[in-house]
Amino acid sequence: MIKLRLLLLMSLVLCPQKNSLHILAIGRETRLIHSLMEYAQQFSPRTFQASTTVPLTGKVVFDKHTWAPYFLHCGSLLLSSGGVCFVGDLCNWKKTRKDQLQAILTSNKIIFDFATKVSAGLSQQLCFTLECQVWGLYDPTNKSVKTSSSKDHILGGSDTGDLTKSFTDAFSYACFLDSGDSTTEQEIFTQVTCHILSSWCKQENDADASLSVSKEDFEHFLAISRQVEVRMSSEAESLIQSYYTASRTARSSGLCGSDVPPSALFTLTSLSVGFAKLKLQPFVSKCDALMAVFLYEESLAARFGVSMLNIYPQPHVPNSSIDDFLGIENDTVMQHFHEQLLRFCSCFTDNYSLHREE
Repeated sequence: MIKLRLLLLMSLVLCPQKNSLHILAIGRETRLIHSLMEYAQQFSPRTFQASTTVPLTGKVVFDKHTWAPYFLHCGSLLLSSGGVCFVGDLCNWKKTRKDQLQAILTSNKIIFDFATKVSAGLSQQLCFTLECQVWGLYDPTNKSVKTSSSKDHILGGSDTGDLTKSFTDAFSYACFLDSGDSTTEQEIFTQVTCHILSSWCKQENDADASLSVSKEDFEHFLAISRQVEVRMSSEAESLIQSYYTASRTARSSGLCGSDVPPSALFTLTSLSVGFAKLKLQPFVSKCDALMAVFLYEESLAARFGVSMLNIYPQPHVPNSSIDDFLGIENDTVMQHFHEQLLRFCSCFTDNYSLHREE
């Protein structure tokens, strides 16, 4: 789950008021995903876990004890302002609650509706800006899910169960964890299981001592990363804009519109800013934009079963292949990807010139 961990890290260091990165993890191993997200949210400045007993937006209640006519009880999203709201497993959510979350993520606004008995017969609303990162998970194979067979069996896209396209698009990034090679997936889950068992067998102090980076140091690093002010470079902005235009054009399907939502441009910007912040870099470089495009194209390939840039989804990276993701081999892969990306953009955008740095 190295890609999901990377996404969670970027979501933690990004400022929700400027660059939101809402993450939806889709896969069968919901216990592992839930444990990872629950562990990661402790590094957020503020966090609140949504539940069915707490409303997303809030509610208006009468005040029976003081002079005020009513109280506003904040919901999960407002209580998480400045941090992370972990909405948990979406499999058991009712359609009305999913529609409410979709509307909030799409509009980036939290709206309080005042009942007429509270507002003296007049319909009133109170609007707040969404200022938190939203994390959620979903298992399309869950028995409680009424599957609508949304998987594309011809192209081999991922199954999204009863989640509509508009709901999935409402999240910034959908991470499909069942889209990789089955052998690699089994190897990863075996490693995770062994790690969990070994952690339980050790004393708590021994487990902390074995960590290469202490929790305090990691919290300090994240705090510094959040404070880094990042600006977009012109070449990074041009690369992201060109890919966005080209991918929306290439994935257009006539009357049905494009598979790439309009919010993709904002997501690509947030991903590139997240990379720069993790590098403690005050500007978004071309390499940051390239990695952002690579991650986003990988999500599209996993979701729809085909990539315009020949990207094969690889959500898991075993220890034996970690150099392919972090080492020199990855630099070579990204160089080839950059050349292919330039050719792809030049085919669909008139104002983008194909060039290669010597």
